[in-house]
Amino acid sequence: SHFSQGSTGKPVVVLNQLNSAHPKSTYRDQAIYQLGEIHFQQQEYDAAIADYQNLIKQLPESAFVPAALYGTAAAQFEKLDYKAAVASLDQLITQHAAVEIAPRGKYLRGMCRLRLMQYEPGVKDLTEFIATKPVESDALGARFALARCQVALKQHAAAINGLNALLKDKPDYERADDVYYELAFAYLDTEKAKEAAATFRQLAEKLPM
Repeated sequence: SHFSQGSTGKPVVVLNQLNSAHPKSTYRDQAIYQLGEIHFQQQEYDAAIADYQNLIKQLPESAFVPAALYGTAAAQFEKLDYKAAVASLDQLITQHAAVEIAPRGKYLRGMCRLRLMQYEPGVKDLTEFIATKPVESDALGARFALARCQVALKQHAAAINGLNALLKDKPDYERADDVYYELAFAYLDTEKAKEAAATFRQLAEKLPM
């Protein structure tokens, strides 16, 4: 479970005490993992990575290892260390393909690859993640990221179809302005000036005066 960003340091102290005083406790792996979760929620990403890696190295057979690998990658993503995040996710996806969190690892890896301009493997990761029918918020983010990769690869028809479908399925999407923007330029890239102008007009009408 995650602690809110407003948590005090008390849970950290308690879990550290459990880890130190009872090194053979059956709860030790969960304690180390929860330390990482707390540090992550407090945006202390280096500390979170250290906790997750401590669990992975000391207790490699723990059921918490896949989540710790994902947590490591998520913290690396927040630190903008996308290459390191991809390496962590490679380990998660290849070594723990059957666990529940592995598909979400493909989503995060796809997002990293978008930022690294590794568009073709990004398309593969995001397409495979979308096929798992994730929760709506994740699906929308993955669909938008997929379209951005497709635009970069000049797969404009696929991108335009995907962006229009996203707006149709979720007109109140929180990133609708970004979707309209990408869509307008995709139209321009395919010399569809009329459609581009209409999309820019829609975007302008959505902006507050």
